[in-house]
Amino acid sequence: GQLNVEQALTDTLGVFLRAGVSDGRYEAYDFTDIDRTLVVGASLGGKGWHRESDRVGLATVINGISKQRQRYLADGGLGILIGDGALPHPGHEWITEAYYSAQLIKGIALSADSTASALLITPIPTLRCLKIRLSATRLSKSSRTRSNCAAQSAMSPSRPFGSS
Repeated sequence: GQLNVEQALTDTLGVFLRAGVSDGRYEAYDFTDIDRTLVVGASLGGKGWHRESDRVGLATVINGISKQRQRYLADGGLGILIGDGALPHPGHEWITEAYYSAQLIKGIALSADSTASALLITPIPTLRCLKIRLSATRLSKSSRTRSNCAAQSAMSPSRPFGSS
């Protein structure tokens, strides 16, 4: 099951919460090997620094796998990103992500996204990826991304707060 809650607190500030759960009976084929996820974050428009179309955001994510998936992977099962016959330290993954999106000209924005993550059993965060994205939205919904990230970000709200 999934849950997505987004709430505008002001015309420029919004918060969001996302949660998802699976029982682990089915092989992951989408984007990562997780069965539980919780995301909490906020997004702020640039009106306060006179850049109305810019956005900055911050979120924290906690991901985990079910006991059934832990057994499957420990027994040699393979996953998309994990599973090599050994699962020495199963635990929750903690991720913090931040982004800034700047409108260069009407319809064209440049975004920078940075992610740090750690297993909760080893709380030393490591820089996981840095993503730079140039998107043009006026004529078409096209974008180019330069990234060292394995998966797309699930952090930002489905639409900017204060937009119609």
